[in-house]
Amino acid sequence: AVEGMVAAFRRRRDLAVRLFNELLPEVEYVQPDGAFYMYFKLDGTFGDDIDGSAAACTAMIEEEGVAIVPGVAFGDDRYARMSVAAADDVLEDGIGRVARWMRGRLG
Repeated sequence: AVEGMVAAFRRRRDLAVRLFNELLPEVEYVQPDGAFYMYFKLDGTFGDDIDGSAAACTAMIEEEGVAIVPGVAFGDDRYARMSVAAADDVLEDGIGRVARWMRGRLG
């Protein structure tokens, strides 16, 4: 059972990395090794209406229905953290929504 879980988390991590590379190639992220989350930079979306990761995460959930955790909670306000411990189709949809929101704000 553990081997199956490890394989599933590895597949989800690889899917998330592939989607970030395809949909948001300009966005820096921490390559997850054994973690079940992506830690990615979103300070390029900051502006007059978005003044930090908490505001960005609030706007993202309100506008795209995606809940991610502000990086300020982990000591770096430039980043956000998103779980990849979800079904593949949910992960694809969520990252697609994150990408759509971010692309609308990146310079």
